[in-house]
Amino acid sequence: FTVDGDWRKRDISWRGSMWGLHPKLELRAPELSIDEKKALGIAPDRLALKVQYFGKALRQAGLRANDIIVSFDSSEQNETSLQLNVRVRLNYKEGVQVPIVVLRDGKSLNLVIPLE
Repeated sequence: FTVDGDWRKRDISWRGSMWGLHPKLELRAPELSIDEKKALGIAPDRLALKVQYFGKALRQAGLRANDIIVSFDSSEQNETSLQLNVRVRLNYKEGVQVPIVVLRDGKSLNLVIPLE
């Protein structure tokens, strides 16, 4: 992740007030290591977040602990959970249904999650 130009306008992760902004993704998922990605056949520069914490709406949409998120709204861009939360707050509106792809028990699953 590089910082250049007017990064404070695009990256609000440094602001404590970011967490009060809507929509909320209610997701905490650490990025897999390069070795973990390799073991799953995921390129090192691709998205791979292991779900640890998630809110009720995501649970109801079918997300489970230990799912590996490999696509968010058709993007496989490598990013951290924090960067994904920032992207949601800057680019989406409440009530939007976002398609994601997760790996669960070796299988790829398509889910649609709500942004609250």
